Amino acid sequence: LRDPESQTAAACLVVHTTMDPPAVAGLPLAVTTGVAMGVLTTFYGLEGDVEPLVWTGVSVAWILLFLSRGGLRHPVTALAKRMAFTGVFTGLIQWFNYDTYRASNPWYEAEAAGYAEAGSHWVALAQIGGGVGIGAVWGALTGLALLGAQRVTGIGPKSKKA
Repeated sequence: LRDPESQTAAACLVVHTTMDPPAVAGLPLAVTTGVAMGVLTTFYGLEGDVEPLVWTGVSVAWILLFLSRGGLRHPVTALAKRMAFTGVFTGLIQWFNYDTYRASNPWYEAEAAGYAEAGSHWVALAQIGGGVGIGAVWGALTGLALLGAQRVTGIGPKSKKA
């Protein structure tokens, strides 16, 4: 999957998976997304500049999904938590298959060499901890976008304050 067309097709599959989570064994959205991104980044690899675009597609898919379900009461914290959880599963798959991840992502080799010298616990921290941290920040940004969309569209839970 080194050519751009194949990466685009794989990325679209990940985004579609996040839009229809019951199609993937009824797993929660965060687990489904984390596993899909973990598999995509580990076994197929994404260029460093392509991965943020795929996450943007996932974020847009989540926003549309939650808007179609009536929105969320606290979208920023809710999506920060969900995306952090997604990062756990993405990081776990990358860590358990670390040699494959490195082979599929040659751009990562310089960073990976430093972790290999430090030991496997640093690899786990980098993959899982990085996934949680980046997921929480990306989720908060997605939550802000959802909050804005809820305000613009009028979709979302109404405050109980009168």
